[in-house]
Amino acid sequence: MKKFSVLIIIYFLSAAGWAQTQAEKQEQFEEARKETLDYYSQFDGIWEGTLSSHELDGRFPEDPFQYKILLKINGEKVAVSHYHEGNWYKSGYNYNITRHGTNAVIFAHESETAWVETFNFTVTLDSIDELRVLWNRAVSNYMAQEKTQEARGYFQGSAVFSRYEHNK
Repeated sequence: MKKFSVLIIIYFLSAAGWAQTQAEKQEQFEEARKETLDYYSQFDGIWEGTLSSHELDGRFPEDPFQYKILLKINGEKVAVSHYHEGNWYKSGYNYNITRHGTNAVIFAHESETAWVETFNFTVTLDSIDELRVLWNRAVSNYMAQEKTQEARGYFQGSAVFSRYEHNK
């Protein structure tokens, strides 16, 4: 009986040690997971890519277009520039960013009299240096002729952007 009692005590002590070890392992795992998420959630920096885009309403299927875009992200500040005829032009729009882990949404709404426009960049980090981007634009200018792309429409494009520079 004494041997049996000793075995039971050893069993409970080892089980308690196993539980302690499992709890420690779980805690270490959670710390590593958080560090990894923090590392892979680093959007801050300068990103460059070329969006292959098209108009989604079907009124201009013969007119696909490409935009070379630069996204500059620094905390809550976002600047968007596009490349045209050898020069970079910074957008005057007020872009906002909302983040969740390795995903973010960058957006702007602008309007003036009869014209209203919304831009969205839905992004997810593929790696620390690659950003998948889905871009869309909605524009409505009820005073302009419908026959132009700038009058009304919904446009969309996608690309993989590369990190051009990290913010330090």
